[in-house]
Amino acid sequence: EKEIAKVLTKRTDLEEKRSYKTMRKYRRVIAKKLELDVPRPKPKEYLDRFASKLELSKEVRSKAHKMCNKIPKKFKSRKASFLVAASVIYNSGKEVGDKAKIREIAEEIDVGVSSLSMTAKKIRELLPDSEE
Repeated sequence: EKEIAKVLTKRTDLEEKRSYKTMRKYRRVIAKKLELDVPRPKPKEYLDRFASKLELSKEVRSKAHKMCNKIPKKFKSRKASFLVAASVIYNSGKEVGDKAKIREIAEEIDVGVSSLSMTAKKIRELLPDSEE
């Protein structure tokens, strides 16, 4: 979705946020008209892709998958999947002592630093035993 929204922004006079909303609206309308059941992507579907983009270690990837599996489904269903995945990667990298910095992750994955920070903090609160 983000790639399409960026193209819309470049080729039209829409701002990026507006083009993203417009594109999502069209997607919903098309799915409804065609009676398609389009499931939301799950955070763990993004983990390996993001970890590869950030060139993170296998240890961080493994920790991220374990952490993601422990997060309550209710929390994951309320947040954007890519944001949850980015936050899990940030937390797991921090725990393992990997090089990933919050600004690098936010920039590479195209999420706000504040959103990433707040979501990562909430995940740490939900999983206080994850540092074991």
